[in-house]
Amino acid sequence: MAISSIITGNLYATNQNSAIKQCVEKIESEKQANIDKYESSSETEKFSDIVSQYDVTSMNHKQMCQMSKELYDNDLISLKEHMFFTFDREKLAQTIQEQTGNSNISISGWKVPSNDEKIDYIDMFKTMADFKEQHGLSSENENKILELFDKIAYFQQ
Repeated sequence: MAISSIITGNLYATNQNSAIKQCVEKIESEKQANIDKYESSSETEKFSDIVSQYDVTSMNHKQMCQMSKELYDNDLISLKEHMFFTFDREKLAQTIQEQTGNSNISISGWKVPSNDEKIDYIDMFKTMADFKEQHGLSSENENKILELFDKIAYFQQ
């Protein structure tokens, strides 16, 4: 009985070590895929030059619009991505407030800040994606923007 327990324990430890090794290999593979995905080119250098000037975790609407315009003008993001970055949420909230009289406006679970207020755009899009998923709505657009933020973060390292 003691021998079978030892053997079972060794098998468990071996399986556990194998699983850990597979996880580490997967993480290394994903890291390499990211490096390959953003291989050096004039496009990636331009992208890096632009995004390195901004902090998407603390920027106001005007700064986001500037960064987005630079990326779009250099064909580094799509028109749809540019639209999501530059959408004036404050103006939408003001219009809703005027029409409803409600002063506590949120969009997809995100309390709308003033355009002058610095916000964490990554947190905003994560909150909006989570809100939509919790309510059975598609968060595809927000998730695509979050992928773009991953690319931005890669070049800000």
